[in-house]
Amino acid sequence: GTGFRDVTSGSSVPLGLCIYVNNMTIVAKDSVPTVPMEVSMVTIHIGQRFDVMVKCSQYPTRQYYVYTTVASELYPNNTSTTFSTSNLKYPTSTSTFKIPDLYPWQVFADPQLAPPDLLEFKLKPLDQDLQKIGPAVKRIILTTESNYQIEHELKEWWTNKNVFVKPLQPLLLGIYSGMNISDLVPEPTVGSLGQTYSTSMLDFNLNEIYEVVMIGHKDDHPWHIHGMHLSFLKAGHFPPGVVPMGNSTNRCGHVTPEPPSQLEIDKVVGNFDEISDVLTVGDTFSVPKMGYVVFRFKAENLGIWMLHCHAIWHQAMGMSTLFNIQDENGLFNLKAPPDDFTVCGARATYASLSSRGGDGNSQGSQQVQYLFLGIFVGILVTALVIAMLYIVFKIRVSSPSFKLKIIRELKSNLEERSKNMQMSMKSR
Repeated sequence: GTGFRDVTSGSSVPLGLCIYVNNMTIVAKDSVPTVPMEVSMVTIHIGQRFDVMVKCSQYPTRQYYVYTTVASELYPNNTSTTFSTSNLKYPTSTSTFKIPDLYPWQVFADPQLAPPDLLEFKLKPLDQDLQKIGPAVKRIILTTESNYQIEHELKEWWTNKNVFVKPLQPLLLGIYSGMNISDLVPEPTVGSLGQTYSTSMLDFNLNEIYEVVMIGHKDDHPWHIHGMHLSFLKAGHFPPGVVPMGNSTNRCGHVTPEPPSQLEIDKVVGNFDEISDVLTVGDTFSVPKMGYVVFRFKAENLGIWMLHCHAIWHQAMGMSTLFNIQDENGLFNLKAPPDDFTVCGARATYASLSSRGGDGNSQGSQQVQYLFLGIFVGILVTALVIAMLYIVFKIRVSSPSFKLKIIRELKSNLEERSKNMQMSMKSR
């Protein structure tokens, strides 16, 4: 057999992968080992990583086509022929298998598996300690949607009707330097549809467990979280009528969706304050159209971590939010960057302080204060020295004895030059 890692590096849609008459066994997702699952095809969303094993047990002299196609074209009853191929070769392969008359999604459709958009949630973690998670202290609901601005044609993407705006400076570097978060982000503004433009941020207490319910509307979206793995509890589609679409319509005819009520969500996803079984673990996931994903995480990694749509152009248009994890004192326990750490923005010279650590609020601030104090003292001392030299010069110039000395020296120099000229003329 052989093993390889599938990674979707696209920017728009998930991709499907299958190998003609060779099943694959998924053994890890997002670098987390999973209970082995044999499948005839896999659907990989943007940025996801699946580790698979292939048992090379077919005719040893043949090569076998590997099919890759847009995932929506793997669904049953689809007759599209849009896919690309490569070859899986055994060490003794000498010939190539001809393309079958049936297309790959018709040959390998596996009725025992979930629909492709939910396959990722059937990959149970291999580590038994990861197969359950404790009760959460709080449930947070995040609704995701897109809309067109009234002012122009650009499409916006938002989370909880907030269009993410990047901070003014790198957040952790600014905090380490003694600045407040409010100094590092722009002032929020409100758009024509009631959407907010801001550096949206959710606050979490260190070592607490939280539950998040993400709700999708007209589109499904791939998501990625930085700095942690998430434990996924449920995923699916809301029953008809549970996700009301609201009655606000913009000039392009797009309806602004309204999120389900808390009661409706509780009916579908259950309680958050109980121990729960874990479907799968990872740092990437997809929220299905008119559906939901429920995950929990333990806030044990201090820092500010981005949760964003993995379709990068959606992220660029505002589909992101930040998870802010601090300790009980509101600190991050940040360490200094290395000497060669390159930064951008107004704090580009901060690497000169890299040999000293900080707690994110006090020591880093003191270091910056010492730096500017040293610069100020240096400038002040230089100015004082220049002033003293000027005063001494003025005093000496205004002194009668100094003036008489200058006149005598000038007279002596003139007499000397006159004698030299007379001697030169006589020699000619």
